[in-house]
Amino acid sequence: MIKTSSLASPQTPLSPFQAVRPACFALALAFALLSPAAPRAHAETLQTNWVGGMASSDPIVKLYASGAWTEVASQGEAAGDYLSLTMAARALIAGCLTQESLTCRADAEKAEALARKAIRLGGDAAVEARLQLASALGVRTRIMGGFNAVQAGLPQEALSLAKEAQALAPDLPWADAFLGVWHVEAVSTAGAMAGLIGADLNKGLKAIDRALAASTGDPTLGAQVALALISADPRKHRVRIDRALTLALGCESADAFSLVMIERAKALRVLIDKGEFKAAQAFAKQTATVP
Repeated sequence: MIKTSSLASPQTPLSPFQAVRPACFALALAFALLSPAAPRAHAETLQTNWVGGMASSDPIVKLYASGAWTEVASQGEAAGDYLSLTMAARALIAGCLTQESLTCRADAEKAEALARKAIRLGGDAAVEARLQLASALGVRTRIMGGFNAVQAGLPQEALSLAKEAQALAPDLPWADAFLGVWHVEAVSTAGAMAGLIGADLNKGLKAIDRALAASTGDPTLGAQVALALISADPRKHRVRIDRALTLALGCESADAFSLVMIERAKALRVLIDKGEFKAAQAFAKQTATVP
């Protein structure tokens, strides 16, 4: 189960191991973990039915909602269909992004392989699998560091995957959110490399605006957008941050992961309202570390 107490407080210290993890492109590339890729026609299901077609009553979906990441990954891989493989990849990444997994390098590589297989099996229907693959590349980017990741083409492939997802599901707020945060993070952290990999702040902010306008009832989207904008520049992006936090805190948790996102949003809301922008930025960057 997720230990939310270790993630909710901005005073939580970083271990020396966590502190050296680069956060370049991290938040944007982690977005797939949160993306409800089911079209609006499936709105009668819970938010945990992000893979579109897997019922919220399915045992593996319930396991994910409870935060049983390892069990979900094992069962999803064993099932072997593209929806289950997508869920397995998502669970492995969840363990890293909630800072629970102690084997993130191996988990990210495994998630990448599972997501690639899901795309091969699902074809154009595997929208979320594309975002899960991008997410796995994001965790690998954190571990490798920005320069090495760019040399290996990881963030570039993640951007391409997000564009594919957006083209396949143009009404999906999470595709815009992923794209938007990718641009914001790349411009903020990549320096001279940002232009070389196609990062554009204006494009990113426009995509974020679309995502915030279209999203309702999804605390994870609001929280992740807020985390990215605060990590980049909490003063410059204050208006959008307020909108994102309002979205995050105006919804109830649908699963263990969104509960973590809500707790992080609460901590950020307090710091931003107090004008403690440096502390808010430090907390946002802390959440982008992987064990």
